[in-house]
Order: sequence, then C-alpha cells, then structure tokens
Amino acid sequence: MARRRQVPDLLVRAHESAGSTDSFIGRFDEAKTHLEAATTDPRPCRSHTLPYTQDPGITASIMLARTLWIMGDVDRVEPLVSEAIGKARDLAHPFTLAFTLATTAWISSMLRDASRTLELTEEAIAISTKYSFEVARAWAVSSQGWALARNGDEKGLARLREGLAATQATGAALNNTYTLALLAESYLHDGRVDEGLDAIAEAQRLATTQGERFWTAELSRLKGELLLGRADPPIEDVKQCFQEALTIARSQRAVMLELRAATSLARLLKTLNRKKDAQCLLGTVCSRFNQRADCVDLQEAQAVLDELRT
Repeated sequence: MARRRQVPDLLVRAHESAGSTDSFIGRFDEAKTHLEAATTDPRPCRSHTLPYTQDPGITASIMLARTLWIMGDVDRVEPLVSEAIGKARDLAHPFTLAFTLATTAWISSMLRDASRTLELTEEAIAISTKYSFEVARAWAVSSQGWALARNGDEKGLARLREGLAATQATGAALNNTYTLALLAESYLHDGRVDEGLDAIAEAQRLATTQGERFWTAELSRLKGELLLGRADPPIEDVKQCFQEALTIARSQRAVMLELRAATSLARLLKTLNRKKDAQCLLGTVCSRFNQRADCVDLQEAQAVLDELRT
C-alpha cells in the first residue's frame, strides 16, 4: 500500500514493522532485509506524522543492531546504536527518546555491558517517569536490575523483578522472554537454581504461546547451565539442553547464540574427557567471526578454546 501510494514515511514504517516482527519470531534473515530497507532513507526523522508512536526509522536502526548482533555481525552494532541515540536526541520527541534508551539498554545487556546498561536505563527511567511512559519505564527498570545484579548489588534481583512485574501489569508482553532469561541468569549467578528454572519454564511457555522465539536457543542453554548448578547435576539432561540450543541457533542462523551454546557444551565435553570433540566444535564456530571482532562472548569462547588446546 505504501508503494502504491508513494508515501516514503509509511514505507519506512511498513519495513520496520515487518522487520521487527520477523526479528522477534526468530526469522533473522528476513528481519535484516526489511530493517535495512527501513534505514536507507537519509532524510531527517518525521515523527510529527506519527504522533502516537516512536519514530520508525530510529526503531529500525535499534532492531537492526539487535538482529545483527544475534547473527554474529558484531562490528555494525555500536555504530547503529550510537546513530539511533543521536537521532533520538536531535528529534526532541520524548517518547522516541525514552523508547530508544530503553531498547538500546536491551542491546547493552546482550553485550553484557553492565555499566552502559546502567547509564542508558537511568536516563530512560527519568524521562519515562516525567512523561508517564509506563512500558518504557518498566523495560528500563528490568534492564537496570540485571545490570545491578551483574555488578554484585544485592538490590538488583528485586529491581529486575519489579520491572518485569510492572511490564506485565501494563498488559505488555513484548520481550518478556528475554527479561525472564535475564532473571534466570541472575538467579544462576546467585546459585538459586530452582527459581532460575522456574523463570526459564515461564519464558519457554511464552515463547510457545506467543511465538516470541528469538531467544529460545539461549533459554535452552540457560536451562542446561542451571541444571548443571544442582548438587547432583543430570549430565545427560544438561547435554541435551546445550545440543538443543545449538540446533535452534543453527536453524535460525543466530551465530552469536550458537557461539554461547557451543561454549557451554565445550566446557561440558571437557569435563567428560572429550577435549578433542570440544575443541572441534568450538573452533568451528569461532572461525566464523571476523578476527577483529571484539565482544565478551567471543573473548570467553576463545579463552575456553585456548584451554582446550593446551
């Protein structure tokens, strides 16, 4: 319809909507195509034409950055995030800025950058509180809680749960599978295995009932890590979780999630005296990344690979 009517603004919105949807349901190749199309228009943002939502071009840049990170194209992520934040500030459209800060905080938490996440969420919470943007504020509180917990602050878990509850109270469901995964990860770091498994079970239920499948590989991997944290871990069940995570990630071309799954499985294989298998698995995935790529997950995988090679 946008093409027939020759309305560029609506075409950007159409590509962004299709691309964001594809990304959340785990169709990353299709998402990348649409989101790149939505970010090619060099003209200034025009949110006055869509007053009741966030700017679609900026949203497309954020979702493209998130999608590219999942696909393993890490070098393009930070430029897209920085550009989105800069445009949002220039736009002087409060909801777009609050949305941008809250959603780029999702990306920072994916990158496991707690300091950057805290910086983004603090501003997002301030703006959202001022203008009563309940969902953006709830998302930001959840990410803030993860970052605090990541830094060892005992208040972090409570803050994360507060944000998740606030999101659910608004009726919003988008991204809750990811937030529950952050909660499970925080429980894992605290050794609270059963609570972590409950969070994963809820996230997997939502992924099935709502179709939000972009994070299902990581849900399986985290379930395996939580099971491994039991006093008497069921090794075969753990192994099955990691292999399932690998299978899902490969089917979605989610290279970064494949790397995480391969790292977890390689560690497990090492304990089972299968170092050669572990080295082959992890080395194959690591070789698919640009040698100059710099991210926490790749550094962690490389450290495990170095251990296996010795």
